[in-house]
Amino acid sequence: MRDRLYRYFPIFFFVALVFLSSCATKPKSIPSTYSVNIQKIDESEILAIHSSKDVNPFIEPGSLLRGKVNEFVVFKIDISNDHVRTIRIDSIMQDKDQNYIEVYYADRFVEYWDQNSTRTSTDKTTLSNYAKKVSLIKKVVVRADTITINPGEYTYYLVFVGPYPIKRPAHAQIDISTNDGEYNSFEFQLQ
Repeated sequence: MRDRLYRYFPIFFFVALVFLSSCATKPKSIPSTYSVNIQKIDESEILAIHSSKDVNPFIEPGSLLRGKVNEFVVFKIDISNDHVRTIRIDSIMQDKDQNYIEVYYADRFVEYWDQNSTRTSTDKTTLSNYAKKVSLIKKVVVRADTITINPGEYTYYLVFVGPYPIKRPAHAQIDISTNDGEYNSFEFQLQ
């Protein structure tokens, strides 16, 4: 009996391997070129990221007494990438009076929500929503350092946080460069 098992082992192994490889998810087709598209997103697009205002980090905090203190300007960055690249995103924004509006990269944006969230240790729903918010920030908001990406399609968000309301017209410039020498510059006028 043991000899029979050893004799058929390669066949069982091959069948198991074929079965497992057929169950594996197949990646989307890899883009044939590198491209970048950036757009400022509006409220409906922000709500499409996550419908719960308790989880969505791109919805400004506010209260009935003080209203909104800050205004967020959110840009969506879509990247198609054909091979491994290192990307750097630099940005600047100025309001009507030439005051700088700060960009909040992922770590800084988490700090912002640490200071502007009301959490109690006994409220499990609030703690859970806050954890989801932080997880979403770390997943989709641009980091301050360079980003290494593999071939595929990526979406990131870049957030500027200024005093509410930001004096308009405001001007934003977002520059994206890669280790391969590609450079894209995008300019936006906010009315």
